[in-house]
Amino acid sequence: MIDLRFIGQPGRFYASAIATVNYICKSWLALMKRCLRRASLTQFQLGGIS
Repeated sequence: MIDLRFIGQPGRFYASAIATVNYICKSWLALMKRCLRRASLTQFQLGGIS
């Protein structure tokens, strides 16, 4: 969908926005994966399984 407010803007602004969103999403997913891994390890340790 084309937003008429942004017609005439250089393509690098669009490319930069896409790259920033991709970076944020990948970083967030990596952080969630790390948190889940730690949570599962803690759960096993608390249950007496090491």
